Amino acid sequence: MSRLWIAVLVVFTVSLASPDANARWKRLGRMARSVESVLGRVVSVSEPRQPDASVPALAPKKRFASIPGFRLGGSYEREARGGTALRPGAEIRDGGVGGTTLESLGIRGGLRLAYMTAGSPRKNRDGKVTNAVIVSTHYSGDSADLYQKWHGSVIGPGKLIDTNRYYVVFLDAVGLWGAIKPSAGLGKRFPRYNAWDYAQANYRLLRDHLDVDEVQLALGPSMGAFQSYMLAALHPDYVKAIMPIGGSTTLREAADLRGLFRTMSTTMELSRKSSWVTRLTGGKHLRLFGREVKGVNRKVTAANEDTLARGLGVLMPTAFAGGYWHDKSWDAGRVMTYSPDRKSNTGSFLRERAKGNNPLDFLYRNAAGETYHVRPYLDRIKAKTLILHVDNDKWLNLAYAKEAASTIKDARLLTRGHDLAHYGVFDLPRKDHLGGEVAGWMREIGMTPGTPD
Repeated sequence: MSRLWIAVLVVFTVSLASPDANARWKRLGRMARSVESVLGRVVSVSEPRQPDASVPALAPKKRFASIPGFRLGGSYEREARGGTALRPGAEIRDGGVGGTTLESLGIRGGLRLAYMTAGSPRKNRDGKVTNAVIVSTHYSGDSADLYQKWHGSVIGPGKLIDTNRYYVVFLDAVGLWGAIKPSAGLGKRFPRYNAWDYAQANYRLLRDHLDVDEVQLALGPSMGAFQSYMLAALHPDYVKAIMPIGGSTTLREAADLRGLFRTMSTTMELSRKSSWVTRLTGGKHLRLFGREVKGVNRKVTAANEDTLARGLGVLMPTAFAGGYWHDKSWDAGRVMTYSPDRKSNTGSFLRERAKGNNPLDFLYRNAAGETYHVRPYLDRIKAKTLILHVDNDKWLNLAYAKEAASTIKDARLLTRGHDLAHYGVFDLPRKDHLGGEVAGWMREIGMTPGTPD
């Protein structure tokens, strides 16, 4: 029997003893636990871990902090007369009520968060930072991705967000990249977190770890806009101004985009079930006597990346403006079309985006997205608000931006069309788009902008 098949048999045996299959073993009592204990000394499995940074060269710039006792997946809302209300700050300090701590699942140190910084903090007599600007990440990105996109153009010395004056904190979000995530050890045992956890976890990072007394401006594109809204709704007196870019007030009630992400998730789930590698291994890597079984693990990695590429193939092409692909050749468009042929240029962009990533992390983020619903709480926001939006956005309709602008007191809305539709959110703060108007608004609210690039 070949070494590969021996390894496959071992993986199958380990899958029976894995935490996901504990229910089966309970019927066998002590014998099962003894077998599991013996096997655990010989063979171990683990989720392939997503890297800590989307841009490897920037990984050394990331910093990390742990928030002990934080509850993931709990409730931030309570029943109130006429509907629901957000719970008081004291109740959600450690996350939503009824949530699960990572310590209870064996993760030492609790919730880990990641961030990057630019500029220098200015502190008051109590040692608290008074010049913080925070940048929250988009759906598939992290602090490194936004640092690469904006540092030196939108953010930096003398730029629109001037790091000579402001201490800029680029934030990861729970569930992907440097923050704690399913692929970091627990796999499917990881708690099902929700959208509110993003904002509250990073609030604790800012308040307790970085000693930020007050946020001067909270901004972010796409999902980063969601987090700006949520932070200002959860903590109205903590954020002086917000600039949501290409965001929405809800995904829970948005049938079109919620349906798209659910289709993406279903595609990935079916892909995992259709692959003999992931059926046998559960998508996990195998170690035998402490050493990786490289042949099996390479196949697992390839199968996981293929699964995520299929999912991204459902999602990413739909973001562009309606006529974007109309005059493009097949050679230009094929890179965004999924293909299982790894030697072909067809689907190469999707495979590159999926490389090294674990689809389980994205399945969790998609599920969390369905819980996002800040619409009922927009009137709680006290922060000065400037909303930027791509007026031909195919994912997050302009109507959501208009709704927020009409509900938040004195909010202002600026829009601009873009050939890339939703993907144009990264360009909106630049000089050749809305950068000049943003600089004017910043001066109006008492901030000091640099020059848009």
